[in-house]
Amino acid sequence: MSDPFESSRRKIAWAKHRLADLKREVSAWVGDKNFYEMFTEPHPDKPQHVVHKMRVVKQVPDVCFNITGDIVGNLRAALDHAIYDIAVASGCNKPRNAYFPFSRDDSTFEANLKGRCADVPKDIYPLLRSFQPYKGGSEPLWALNEVRVANEHIPLTLMGSATFTAGVDVSAIGYWEMPYTPTWDRAKNEMELFTLTPGTKFKGKFQFGFYIAFGKIGSLEGKSVIPVLDLFVNMVETILREIETKCRELRII
Repeated sequence: MSDPFESSRRKIAWAKHRLADLKREVSAWVGDKNFYEMFTEPHPDKPQHVVHKMRVVKQVPDVCFNITGDIVGNLRAALDHAIYDIAVASGCNKPRNAYFPFSRDDSTFEANLKGRCADVPKDIYPLLRSFQPYKGGSEPLWALNEVRVANEHIPLTLMGSATFTAGVDVSAIGYWEMPYTPTWDRAKNEMELFTLTPGTKFKGKFQFGFYIAFGKIGSLEGKSVIPVLDLFVNMVETILREIETKCRELRII
């Protein structure tokens, strides 16, 4: 007997392949030591004080946008293909309503389930309900849908970002101050490091971690792309495995 979920597995396998490609691209981008710069500007509230900052100046490679869109598109399609394959396996030759039942919220889910999955055996509905594929339900599942929708309807936004990874080794003569933990300002694409007055002798060694983050995409804004996509892959694989197990229990396949 052929694999009833072969199409979904191919989609997931391709997403994994593209994720490996993306990791290589991100590593190459981060490995370029010229992609960030240190700069100064006057303190907005303290005359004679100078704020020292860091910002990312190198643009995220275009290929990263394309690969990210490819990954989320294939993972999202794998879910739809799985539901379609259930309908076919149950005896519906040409399913017209067999889609993974993403919904805006829990109040619209039931109607959406019965409409988008009308050609799917109702015995599978309890499992689909357990996935909670709506805003306010499964946060990772809804986030996957958010990225897929963003990629289809508006340009996908990615940005360079940074985190302060370790304590700083500082020595100074004169007045200086710094945030307890320097944090990345997504709006300005920069990180404030320390403030000095003229004549202060300052020596410091900072350690940063750099990554590519999602732009303004719902709950994912500012989150690192690679771990989010790793989560998406594992989640879709788990959902497919649970669907297959339930289908075998119900003797649909």
